[in-house]
This record gives sequence, structure tokens and C-alpha cells, in this order.
Amino acid sequence: MANQPVILTIDSLTDKGDGIAQLDQRRIFVSGALPGEEVAVALKDVKPRYAQGELLYVRQASADRAEPFCAHSDCGGCQIGTLAYPAQLAMKTQRVAQALAAKGIDAEVAPCIGMDSPLKFRNKALYNVLKQKGKAEIGFFKKHSHELVATDDCPVQADQVAPLVALMRDWMREFGVLAYDEASHSGQVRGLMVRNGQHSGQWLGGVGG
Repeated sequence: MANQPVILTIDSLTDKGDGIAQLDQRRIFVSGALPGEEVAVALKDVKPRYAQGELLYVRQASADRAEPFCAHSDCGGCQIGTLAYPAQLAMKTQRVAQALAAKGIDAEVAPCIGMDSPLKFRNKALYNVLKQKGKAEIGFFKKHSHELVATDDCPVQADQVAPLVALMRDWMREFGVLAYDEASHSGQVRGLMVRNGQHSGQWLGGVGG
């Protein structure tokens, strides 16, 4: 069964944003698929009760599927970034209602209140720093991997984050500060944290080895 393409219909999402389908009494988890979609997947890591599915293509898209707002949609973040924002809010409302119902609480849940724009709102970013092709690169790991997606910018981070990340990367390269090398398990910098004080207007940067 593993690696054989199959056609599945996604019926729901996990808490982490993966699509869930059913096949031969197994739950199939498909990253990037949305509820109501018919998708082609390659099965990976097949277990008696579940399997991971690699999304090959969307055969029939959900009406709630939105265009990716980022060129680095494979970075491992924004797991439901392709779900239209109103549908994201509805999903969150449903999650709260389900959590209450699971505890036997019968309550009316008010609709989730959204933002004017779901971009540029985060004030903290955690980046991975790796040595690639002999030089320091900064970015995020692809989901379920240590494959680095190198990027300065992130659409959900505040505007000031990108120049700070670029400054850190360029400083490391100019002064020979060693990025972490996963092959040799050596290096001086393995992670970068950038944080903004929304009320003070101050910025904090930290590195980890």
C-alpha cells in the first residue's frame, strides 16, 4: 500500500491543520489538504490504524481554498494558510464548541473575532540557523524534516523582522561566525530569536548555540 497513489476525500482537519481522510479503517493524515477536497496522495509510514499521506495534487478543490500568501508556503508554518480566513475563524469557533461538548458542557459559542488583516501581526519569531554550501543561512524547517527553507521575510511577522534577520545573516558571513553544521554537530549559532515590544517599540534579538 505504501507509496501507491490513492484518491481520498478529506473530511476534517487535525489540531495541527493536517487533512484527515479514511481508508480501509485507517485514518490518513494529509498536510496541505482541506475538508471537502478530493485529493491524490502517496501513502507513507503506513501503520495498522493510520498513515501519513503526501499530497500529490488536488483533484477537486474546496470552495474555501485560497491562494498561498507566501512564496515559502513549504516552510512548515501557517499550516492552514491555504484555508480562506473566514473559514479559519469558523473552524476555530467549531473547535471551541467541540472541546466544550467533549466535557459535557452545553454552551452557545460566539463566533471567533478575527483581525482586520491576518498578516504582519506576530511580534516574535524563532529561526533556525544552519551551514549550507559553506555559508550561514537562516530560515525555517520544512514540516517533519530538518530541510531548511532559507528566508529573511515572513508575511505574518512585523515588517521590522526581515531587515533584522538579514542583518544577522550578513554579520555572521562577514565575521566568520559559524552556523550550526548538522553533519558534524558543530558550530556557534543554531537559532535566532527576534522579539518586538509592541508598546515600547523596542526590539530584542537573541542567538542560541
